[in-house]
Amino acid sequence: LEGQAQGAAQLAAIPEVRAAVLALDDVAWERNATPAVLSLTPELATLRRLIGGTDQGHPERGFVVLDRTGRVIGADFDYVIGRSLAPREAAKLTGVLRGTPTVLGPIPFPSPVYDSASGFEFPAMFIATAVLDEAGRGSAVLARRVSPGGDFTRILQVARFGESGETFAFNANGIIISELRHLAGLRRVNLLPDDPHAQAVLTLALRDPGGNLAEGFEPTIPRAAMPLTRMAGDAIAGRSGVDVDGYRDVRGVSVVGAWRWLPQYDFGVAAEADASEAFRALFIVRRAFWSLVALLVLGAFGGLVYSRLFHNLQRRVEQAERLGQYTLEEKIGEGGMGTVYRASHAMLARPTAIKLLRSGETTPQLLARFEREVQLTSQLTNPNTIAIYDYGRTPDGVFYYAMEFLEGVTLDNLIEIDGPQPEGRVVHILRQVAASLAEAHEIGLIHRDIKPANIMLLQRGGAYDVVKVLDFGLVREVHQSQDEMLTAVNTIPGTPHFLSPESIESPDSVGAQADIYALGAVAYHLVTGAFVFDGQSVIQLMTRHVNEAPEPPSERLGRPIDPALEQLILRMLAKDPNHRPANGRELLAALSNGFLPDTRIWTETDAKLWWDTKSAPCRAAECADDESYEGALEVDLGDRVSVA
Repeated sequence: LEGQAQGAAQLAAIPEVRAAVLALDDVAWERNATPAVLSLTPELATLRRLIGGTDQGHPERGFVVLDRTGRVIGADFDYVIGRSLAPREAAKLTGVLRGTPTVLGPIPFPSPVYDSASGFEFPAMFIATAVLDEAGRGSAVLARRVSPGGDFTRILQVARFGESGETFAFNANGIIISELRHLAGLRRVNLLPDDPHAQAVLTLALRDPGGNLAEGFEPTIPRAAMPLTRMAGDAIAGRSGVDVDGYRDVRGVSVVGAWRWLPQYDFGVAAEADASEAFRALFIVRRAFWSLVALLVLGAFGGLVYSRLFHNLQRRVEQAERLGQYTLEEKIGEGGMGTVYRASHAMLARPTAIKLLRSGETTPQLLARFEREVQLTSQLTNPNTIAIYDYGRTPDGVFYYAMEFLEGVTLDNLIEIDGPQPEGRVVHILRQVAASLAEAHEIGLIHRDIKPANIMLLQRGGAYDVVKVLDFGLVREVHQSQDEMLTAVNTIPGTPHFLSPESIESPDSVGAQADIYALGAVAYHLVTGAFVFDGQSVIQLMTRHVNEAPEPPSERLGRPIDPALEQLILRMLAKDPNHRPANGRELLAALSNGFLPDTRIWTETDAKLWWDTKSAPCRAAECADDESYEGALEVDLGDRVSVA
């Protein structure tokens, strides 16, 4: 459901979709338009073209647009326009308009494959998300239609088990809202009509008949007067639970079950199985227990006999570890592409960092993306770019690469602990990052994830404030074709606070100027201690990056700063990529002159004083995850993997 909600939010953020929904909402409110007028608007035609009309093979799929009151002002077919949600469903729109996607329904809904006169309806659910206006407020709601008996039920099928196991969802009235597995059995006890097309969705209530209908029990009271089953009553009251003693289900059969109410979606989920099946294996478990006791006794004796053998094998392994192996000592970081460990090597005296990704725990596409990261990063030799020492794959399928181990301060830790930085230091940092990017851009590579966490300050060779640019895990070649792109479809690589407008609107076609925008956002963060934009949600944040001009740093700080530095930062944050420095080399030239004397100079003395007096609280090693990796990584140096 969270994946469906995220997909709906991404759809609502597409500029053309957002513009059409807002225009349709304006027509509905300002002109008090009738359903007939709304159905003929060009904005609705645009939405049907972008999102898709009714699929005749899947009439349960489609979309509706709702105004703030719950009235339908647009849909993939005409005769539903003008209808309104029931009060209970309409009340959910308040949370949706505040930025929290939710599920509406299931509710009876007209079928798009019949005309309005037929009166034919089917159960439908909607994944609803807000469409934001220019001020970032929820103005209307875009809802994708899904089938309770199709898409929604497939989610729950994952948890079904055994011969009698059933996993299902139900609403606050105790009505089933997902399709059940054993419909034939329900027809046999007259809980559903004797019709092969009859459904349980929005038809069957979870009521306790008082006895086993399958064994011929005949209730003495009408079904509508029966109490809810124990499970349904507890769940609707907000009490999650597990019952292994047994209770009657809707058929009156004794079942065991577990249940939970999901208040954010206003429905509950439950898993039940017949008690007779659930306890069938009890005898087998008891017999297995005594067998296990006997095995433990034999195992203890065998352990004594073979302990010396294991000790000898361990000594041989330790000897092998000193012959061309890395040993992972401590986990120091984790990201989207893999985990980083501090490591030692028998033949290297210098500290080493190992980044690895286990091929058995990911897809071939993600593994190929990880291999591409090391291939492209290893081409870079600028001293301000992290250096790659070695790469390969272990015999058990772990792809890895070894890089220089860095102990320093990332810019996000720097700002968190030390706040806004002196302008001279900001320029000093920007020059080194620009030098790293200049080399990458000149050989056709784009970093695509420039952010404070990927820029580290070091003490190196007696020098202070030496910059290293880290993690080219999202790097891509400028001329890479669509088929060669290995990032996921419909995703936006990068970090929201530092995304350029074109990275949001056209993530597959960004150029070097996207790195310049991200570095401008980093510079803004260094100077002010604040992000360029903030928002209550990722969608709102990305909308501001696309549409709003940044507040000048001097206004954010409430004091003047070097005019040349401020103008350069705002130029780097230009919405149009053509108005920014074209690449790292051009930015490096812009950073070479034009600043006031105090801004131009950040001396070695200044840097050393800071490292001596202020660096201790924000050292990266102290801020890192202290979870360690137990064991050694055996590396076959003779079976090196080539990614060239």
